[in-house]
Amino acid sequence: ISLQLGAVRLTERFIENRDTPVGSDIEALIQSHVVSELVKSEFPFAPYEDPLIATGGAFSVTRAVLAAEAGTDIEHFRARLNITDIRTLKSKLAAMPLHERMSVPHLPASRADIVPTALMTIEALLNHAKRDELTHSFYNLRYGLVAEMLGL
Repeated sequence: ISLQLGAVRLTERFIENRDTPVGSDIEALIQSHVVSELVKSEFPFAPYEDPLIATGGAFSVTRAVLAAEAGTDIEHFRARLNITDIRTLKSKLAAMPLHERMSVPHLPASRADIVPTALMTIEALLNHAKRDELTHSFYNLRYGLVAEMLGL
């Protein structure tokens, strides 16, 4: 499925002032919208023991920031991101004004305004999908299609 739940789009829709911390009222609106869109999509997340594989910028940035906090780089940091890590990072970054977020190691300054929204979206997705973690991959659908076409 492809849903209009990108962090840029949702930030533009729900956050009026990107320079200030993101309050819990805005977080509730964002997460409610995400869940509503997931419900409308009718995507079957069951069986719940199957892993969620995540690709894309928000997941890469999240993993990179968590890696920096752990004193390592993204390549050496675990690919599994648990909901506790997501929540903790979301709460920390949402409480910061933009200028503080821009100085967080491995958080691109050009993305510092949208990362709280991305983390709120990821948390809502995990909750809705009844998962405690997801696995980040640098390889997306295109890699899989090429591998399939090449018989790899």
